[in-house]
Parts: sequence; structure tokens; C-alpha cells
Amino acid sequence: MLPVFEAIPSEIVFTRYRVGDVHETTLALRNLSSVAHSCRVIPPKTPYFCISLSQYPSGQSLVATGLSVIYNIKFAPDTLGAFQDEIIVQCSNGTEFSVKLLAKRPPPVLTCKLCQKTRLVVN
Repeated sequence: MLPVFEAIPSEIVFTRYRVGDVHETTLALRNLSSVAHSCRVIPPKTPYFCISLSQYPSGQSLVATGLSVIYNIKFAPDTLGAFQDEIIVQCSNGTEFSVKLLAKRPPPVLTCKLCQKTRLVVN
């Protein structure tokens, strides 16, 4: 049996973050079936990620066909390291799936003024 909800985006990725700041993005769970369904979300396990209460389109706990329930995902790092967690979505038809939560900064770029002046390439 397939899940009746689709996560938009399918995974949450934070790439530009600073220690001490709280970064936030939105997760939508869209009902793909032909009937109204509900879902339950199991929050992240680590203290760096948290999820808001659900925002249902009609104020009820059922989501009509094609509509979405919205969640705000917050990320509050204490280092510039990489972080990983997940949210588990349990659908009313008995299926479940996970939404990965990732935080990874791009590696630093080393610049060398002497190399730039002499056009020396370092491998």
C-alpha cells in the first residue's frame, strides 16, 4: 500500500546556517488520494530540529484531496558541524514514510594570495 501523503519538499536541507541563529522552513504534506485523510507526525529526536503544530487547511484534522497540512521546521545549531534527523509521517491508511532533515555547510574554500599572483595551481 502506498502512502496517501506526499512531502513537499521530499527532504529538508539547511546549508547556510550560523551558530546561535534559528533557521526555519516549511514542510507541506499533500493528500494524493481521492478521499480525505489525516496524518500523524512523529517529531525529530535530536534537540537541533523541531516541528511546529500542524496547520490544517480547514481547521479540522482531515485533509481533503489535493490540499496540504503545513508544518514549520526549525533548526538551531550549536556548532557548524553536520546534522541529520528525520520526521516520521504516519498516514491514516496505515502507511508511513520519513522526511529526512539534513544540515550541512559547504566546505571552506582556501584562497592563497601568493598562488593568485603567480597563477600557481595547487592540486
